[in-house]
Amino acid sequence: KFQSLPIGLSYQKSIQDSAHEPSGTPPLKLHTDTVTTRINYIKGNWNFGLQGGYSYQNDRTPQDSDTASTTCSLSPGYNGEHFSLIPNFSYNRSKYYPTGVITDTYTLNLDLRGDIFKTRLRYELAATYNITQASDDSIDQQTFNLDFRTAYVPAENIKDIFTPSLGLMGKYNRTVDHIYPEADKNEFILMFFISTNISISL
Repeated sequence: KFQSLPIGLSYQKSIQDSAHEPSGTPPLKLHTDTVTTRINYIKGNWNFGLQGGYSYQNDRTPQDSDTASTTCSLSPGYNGEHFSLIPNFSYNRSKYYPTGVITDTYTLNLDLRGDIFKTRLRYELAATYNITQASDDSIDQQTFNLDFRTAYVPAENIKDIFTPSLGLMGKYNRTVDHIYPEADKNEFILMFFISTNISISL
């Protein structure tokens, strides 16, 4: 009814049911129910989104390995002609019923891109920060991933064929494991590139 305030609600039922299993292979009888809802507020170049969901996986085998998961996310964003910024924060809690272990996951995403100097200089950045913790102290980990790229386009459509560009691109990954410190790692990659697009009409 309101174009600037779209709302959605969905329900999904998934059934995995095996039969005539080979010897030594356990049966598979999983029934999963998932409900998700979302609401967005759109105003010009701005888009504010809120989404939530609940999923319950019912294991109908003798193992009875039921699992429940709850997720919510918030994603305000700006998308303009020469600049866009889209952050996203999400939280997930899952519970494994046979052991009662609860796992919490916090995730922050950032997507940034744009261009300046009449689109001659273009830039892109994508980052993710993640925290995962389990109630039985089996998991306590933080990860950070960053990808970036800058490109200078000296000219477009040279002789209506070539669009060259040159610039820098890189990647940075960091993992901090509070349970297994030996799993900590740092990775950094930086590259200089020259590329071109070629338009060919047949």
